[in-house]
Amino acid sequence: MPAPSDHDEHPRAEAASTRNPGSNHVQSGRFTILEHRTAQGTHWDFLLEWGDVLRTWALERLPEPGCQIVARRLPDHRTRYLDYEAPVSRGRGSVRRWAGGTYTLVDESEESLLVDVAGGELTGRVALRRKAAGEPHWSLEVEG
Repeated sequence: MPAPSDHDEHPRAEAASTRNPGSNHVQSGRFTILEHRTAQGTHWDFLLEWGDVLRTWALERLPEPGCQIVARRLPDHRTRYLDYEAPVSRGRGSVRRWAGGTYTLVDESEESLLVDVAGGELTGRVALRRKAAGEPHWSLEVEG
């Protein structure tokens, strides 16, 4: 599979509600965590399938139950990154899939996102909380 040409060309996804009005549909989808190696070092990308894009956060380290880590909100990625493992275009390093599975949205607001994830290396409730309004810095915590 050729490298996706741009991992940030989609505009930010509009916030989805937990349930569609008049429906029992619950927001759910796939997630993945990619190890992203660059010349500057290694970080991990946490990606949630959200409609036709992947909502994305860069993590300074791998998530562990009970530990808060810095999660920087990135532009949405193309859905092809769910299964992609190879060099990233324009010399931005390479990615390798560390974890993946499914998620169900528990709650969402402008300041936080709670999802239940189920995957081999990561299972449980993941809380993403914005550090300050309008800022790209969030914290991620896998709740015990």
